[in-house]
Amino acid sequence: MSGRAKITGLDGLRFLAITHLVIFHLLAHHRAVSDGGQLFNSLPESLLNIVLGGPTATGMFFILSGFILTYVYVNPSLNGLKCDSMTFFLNRLFRIWPLHMVLMLALTAPALRMDGFAWPDFLINFFLLQTWFTGSMGAWNVPAWAASCILTLCLLFPLLVTYLGRFRFKGLVGVGVFFAATNIILCFLFRSLHEVLPAHQQEVLIRQFYYSPLIWVGYFMSGMAAALFFLRFKSLYPERSLIPFPNLWVGLILAVVVFNRMIPHVYMRHSVLLVFQVLMILSFAEGKGFLPKLCQRKGMQLMGACSFTIYLLHGPLMVFFAPLFKAYETIPFYASFLYLLTLFASAPLIERYFVEPTRRWLLQGVRLSRHKLPVLAPPQDSKLPS
Repeated sequence: MSGRAKITGLDGLRFLAITHLVIFHLLAHHRAVSDGGQLFNSLPESLLNIVLGGPTATGMFFILSGFILTYVYVNPSLNGLKCDSMTFFLNRLFRIWPLHMVLMLALTAPALRMDGFAWPDFLINFFLLQTWFTGSMGAWNVPAWAASCILTLCLLFPLLVTYLGRFRFKGLVGVGVFFAATNIILCFLFRSLHEVLPAHQQEVLIRQFYYSPLIWVGYFMSGMAAALFFLRFKSLYPERSLIPFPNLWVGLILAVVVFNRMIPHVYMRHSVLLVFQVLMILSFAEGKGFLPKLCQRKGMQLMGACSFTIYLLHGPLMVFFAPLFKAYETIPFYASFLYLLTLFASAPLIERYFVEPTRRWLLQGVRLSRHKLPVLAPPQDSKLPS
């Protein structure tokens, strides 16, 4: 699509980020429905901190999305899209919505047995609007809020890429610094407001802050700015290294995650790691360092290519698996292993035999319908009566 060389390491990084988040959700669900925290407390402290740092992968996901979409779709002049805005958005919509719809109807609904069914919640989730109506987010596939948020950002993407295309190196760095500072300020305001609100309003505030496009647009645009910076730099200095010490940024992020309980959760999730994550992604784009080379392997690329399918699938699959182990006081270890095996084995098959064929079929249908639209013939005589 882009005519640019594929950055293979980013697919592997995306898979690692999604896996981190999936394991966090799995163990958090385990703690909530079965052992009351015994499994968590039995983990070594450093490993427990890494698991609890799973939500930080959400920021990595949004930065990666902004980076990859910009790298693939920005035109050679780096000041706009290389295709029309409608084609871009439909490509994203047809990539996400059919799978989301099937998971809701075929997997989530039977597992939930439609208890307490409400049409407003169903319609909000069905049309991926739950990032704006967060009260309905928990009714169906909870992780799909990120798909809802991504589609909102994709609607803005043509305008954002045109706006960011006006900046050169210093301006693009300034964009990243601005959003890092803005998110820190927003996190401070959130904590200040959270402390004075009653409990029921605190829950509403958390939903509206944690899952709104207004907080994630900074991560998304930082990824976009990083991609434009990378493309401009490599066009001028193709042989020069952009990011020194590529392994350093991986180590710093890991160190912050290990000690994440020393930092308030809202800062960990929404601001502290943003700059480090951008630098890490840029080092992966160059392909230098131990972890980027590991992520370039074919198996990592395969799993990375279906990482969004893994993300959308892992919530419904967890809901489907949970009733199978209700008889146990604590979910057996083999059950978690079976869940992960099913998830990682089925996602590439779903991606290959459903997601991609459906996306292409829908896009082809749109192209044909456009082609068949009637075109009004010009008047035979250009001289109109007075």
